[in-house]
Amino acid sequence: MKNGKIKEYLKNKIFEVEIDLKNVKNSSNFFKEMNDVFHFPPYFRKNSYDSLNDCMRDLSWIEEDKIIIIFKNLNFLKERNEKLFLDISASLELYRNFWNDSIDSKNNVKIIIE
Repeated sequence: MKNGKIKEYLKNKIFEVEIDLKNVKNSSNFFKEMNDVFHFPPYFRKNSYDSLNDCMRDLSWIEEDKIIIIFKNLNFLKERNEKLFLDISASLELYRNFWNDSIDSKNNVKIIIE
């Protein structure tokens, strides 16, 4: 990211993150990666899709006005671990649908799956 773009992001209060799923080997890896990126509140249970899904449909602790989350290499998981692929795919679709349908949200959230 060039300096001009960084300044623009800071000025516009945008939180943008890319999460590369290529190296995720199991659900525990996924939960850890998500927690490392989003710094979930203390109530997050680090071994539960339900808890992860609750946190990802909240995001109120993120202060920026706009949130852009890009998930990369999802299809890579399908070849390596189909159950993990299905679990993560279901969660990502849940987040995307939730934020696309959300009328009353503090954050303008966009979920991109590549």
